[in-house]
Amino acid sequence: GVVAVVLAAAIAFPLVYPNTIKAVVFQAMLQAKIAQLQYRQHNLTESAPVSVAARAFHELMAAGRHLLSPSEPHTPPAAREWAAQMRDVVDAMDALQSVAWYADRPAGGVRVGVGSGGGRAVLVPGLHRDAKAYWIVPGGTTPAESPVILYFHGGGFVAGSLKSHGAMVATLSLRARARALFLEYRLAPEAPLPAAMEDAFATYKWLIESEGVDPRRIVIAGDSAGGCLTLLLALRLQSNADALPTPAALITFSAWTDMTLESASYVSRKDVDVMLTPVQMLRFATAATATEADETEKRRDPAFSPLFADVSADRFPALLMCVGTDEILEDDTLSFYQKAKDAGVDVTLEHMHGMSHVWQLWHWVFPEADESLTRAAAFISSHTLNTHSTHT
Repeated sequence: GVVAVVLAAAIAFPLVYPNTIKAVVFQAMLQAKIAQLQYRQHNLTESAPVSVAARAFHELMAAGRHLLSPSEPHTPPAAREWAAQMRDVVDAMDALQSVAWYADRPAGGVRVGVGSGGGRAVLVPGLHRDAKAYWIVPGGTTPAESPVILYFHGGGFVAGSLKSHGAMVATLSLRARARALFLEYRLAPEAPLPAAMEDAFATYKWLIESEGVDPRRIVIAGDSAGGCLTLLLALRLQSNADALPTPAALITFSAWTDMTLESASYVSRKDVDVMLTPVQMLRFATAATATEADETEKRRDPAFSPLFADVSADRFPALLMCVGTDEILEDDTLSFYQKAKDAGVDVTLEHMHGMSHVWQLWHWVFPEADESLTRAAAFISSHTLNTHSTHT
């Protein structure tokens, strides 16, 4: 009722309300929900499995989940209109955390305006004109000594940008004392796969061959669709067909590894996932791969679904995979993790109880998200030629 209406005003209509108003409304609702849960928990004898702030956030998002998902599956005539709407929704929803991030950090911590979508744009030869790359550079880092995070954002290959994910990546880079190169790859349905893959490869190649970055200092990371892209690029480099060295490590947050959408968690977790629905994922999948809804076998192609690729410990980097128990993509990560482990890959799993899809985006809201980014930063430092130590 009231929660859904207010949440719609705060999130689902980005063209009507400025980001600052959306942030104030959302945070006011969140604080009210936290207070309500604290009052309830005061009378409980057992400890809650997740923090009060995390419970408040997930209950709030659950109340408005239907506003962010299409009511019908794949409808080709409306694909571009739907994609444009999703881009507005993703940028507006995540702009909330960008606004809050700036309010809670001292000036000068990171030398880019990630909250407004700004950043130091980079001209990458070979990168398609519709793709863009940006440096995120924390103070105190030096090109010769610092790790480099090559980051691919999520958004179902349809949405996402520096505006939506920049604050999270800036926080990660700050804690890892690393520079981050943020790629805004081409998006579907205008540019379905392999367009994003071509952009990712061109950017990685530029880092090594033109910028002279030691691959032992590079960590490729991504969330959701960006996690898929991270694994697809690693698999291409594993083949050595391009004669490029592999990076030091990989990180995925809630990776999408199976575009057939046949994982059991699509059924077992659909009622607890506050961010994604099976219908929404089908629309993302058909747009990303330029397939019809019933063309499941085409989406099984390892060029789309890394879960079905051959993984070998030879030339496959160390890998950190993070996933929550309350997301329909849970099995996408668990299945790839097991496949990589069986192949002898140095792979680490962070399987967090009660966490939703890419919970790290909400590092300013609840401690589990903040702590996950800190652990990811430590992973970066421990797997790269880094003379610095992580910090919060």
